[in-house]
Amino acid sequence: MEPVLWCLFYWKIKYYFFRFCLTKAEAIGLTWHDVDMDKKEIHINHQVQYRKIQGDMKLYANNTKTDAGNRIIPMTDNVYRLFIEQKKVWLMTKKDPDFEVNGYKDFVFISHITGKCMNHNSIRRMMKAIVEMNSEREIQLPNVSPHILRHTACCRFAESGCDIKVLQYLMGQTDIKTTMRVYNHVDLGRVKRELNKLENPSKYAEKTISEFTQKFTHFASKSM
Repeated sequence: MEPVLWCLFYWKIKYYFFRFCLTKAEAIGLTWHDVDMDKKEIHINHQVQYRKIQGDMKLYANNTKTDAGNRIIPMTDNVYRLFIEQKKVWLMTKKDPDFEVNGYKDFVFISHITGKCMNHNSIRRMMKAIVEMNSEREIQLPNVSPHILRHTACCRFAESGCDIKVLQYLMGQTDIKTTMRVYNHVDLGRVKRELNKLENPSKYAEKTISEFTQKFTHFASKSM
């Protein structure tokens, strides 16, 4: 598949890394059984790793890194629509009917080549291909990875005014100090934005509690 088509086929998984602060293993392990379209909720309760076992690279499922990693994330309207589109792609993709990973099956993101869930190497190749398309666009992208997207999401939520406890919940982190290390990342752009808030307090007052914070506060309070 040509790089541009490859990116169009898999672009939604990048959005989930960025929008939900998911780890790579959590996104790869996501199944349709974890996606409740009626309640508009995503249940994160396991992950799929890709490691060398007895000399061979294999996929295997295990629990999230910590108990805090088990979380329910509500969908925004945009995300809900993306899952509808992803389901259309999934239905059109030829799948291996016998494929499962330690009992998990019907993975949301599957390879158009193997019909099995994507592995960690294919995610890295996909993101490398996106960066290599820099010559075709005006805005140049730096090297990106799922880890970078996850931490970028954390920074953007923090800058939008997202409550730190809600952000800790989204990241699935037990120790709030871990969240604070990313939350407190400061660059010149963030300094300028904060100074603008001081210059225009009325403009930013109504953004203090963002829409995203409102959607997650209920779930965060239940888990803490």
